[in-house]
Amino acid sequence: MSDSNVTRAVWLPSSADRSLAINDGTLFEPRTPLGDADFKSLFNTFQREMSRRLAEMTRPGLMTFALSTKRGLSGQLWLEAAQGLRSGTVGRHGQTDLFLPWESLLSLRHLLFLVRRVDISTRVRVLDLKTPWGFRAESGGALRAAEADGLAILSVPGYALVLAPTGEALPWDPDAQDPRSTLPPRNLEPLQTSDAAPAPRKHGTRITGLHGPVESPLAAEALRGGDENAEGALVVQNGKREETLMVGPRALTRGVLLGRYDRCNVHATGVESGLSRVHALLLSYEGTVYLTDAGSTNGTWCEEERIKCAPIQAGRTYRMGEDMRIRWEPIQ
Repeated sequence: MSDSNVTRAVWLPSSADRSLAINDGTLFEPRTPLGDADFKSLFNTFQREMSRRLAEMTRPGLMTFALSTKRGLSGQLWLEAAQGLRSGTVGRHGQTDLFLPWESLLSLRHLLFLVRRVDISTRVRVLDLKTPWGFRAESGGALRAAEADGLAILSVPGYALVLAPTGEALPWDPDAQDPRSTLPPRNLEPLQTSDAAPAPRKHGTRITGLHGPVESPLAAEALRGGDENAEGALVVQNGKREETLMVGPRALTRGVLLGRYDRCNVHATGVESGLSRVHALLLSYEGTVYLTDAGSTNGTWCEEERIKCAPIQAGRTYRMGEDMRIRWEPIQ
């Protein structure tokens, strides 16, 4: 085009290797995945099928349904709510727990869900895995992390996600003329600045905004603030190289991301390592430090056991891919 102020966007064929393209200077502003009218129509169309599937699962847990204007009810994921933490991943990679058909702005590993039973409630924490877009609340506000007790509705590029507890009464009236209008209140509260957990809900859903995983790439000062003592030492062995990182409580609460992407806090280069671009997350949840696999291709291992989400044992070596090994040494 002759006009230098006009941007021309060219769609590459599916056979093109986009990983070789350097295009850091251009980003498309993502639209809100689904408008309220779109969601209302989708919800009312598929709510009976969702109701049926929720009724089949009588144990406490969290069922997540993905709704799309292109593909309708595109998938579901159930995670049990128990005393121990359960995790699940959402994205367009085949190893994620809720695999969603390809959308241009959806990351390979986009979200991590952490589910636990607290008192009589099913609590879910949703963490964005440091994607360019994050996820959105119903109001359209961008989020990097949030926690909810009860029904919640979020969105990622191309999809609305309905997060509904199981083992409880159905949170809407399937026989109403407009079932969408019978959903209980869902109140998004401001970002918490303390580590205190939200109080159990009395009615409706309390959705609390949280800090997501540490934004900065690998840097000692990013993992331990100058005004806090270290919670522990993360010993990272990458081939023949070993490095010790002191991790503070704030970074550990938010989550330390490990993987091959340079945006991860601890990363290794080279696909020959067998490390996924976003491989695992180390974080503290209600006083316990967990190592959680993020839907990696080659898994996260403790000796011969492949782990999904487990408390990390002090002094034990965990393997990711072929060459990366980590060890957590808490400071007493």
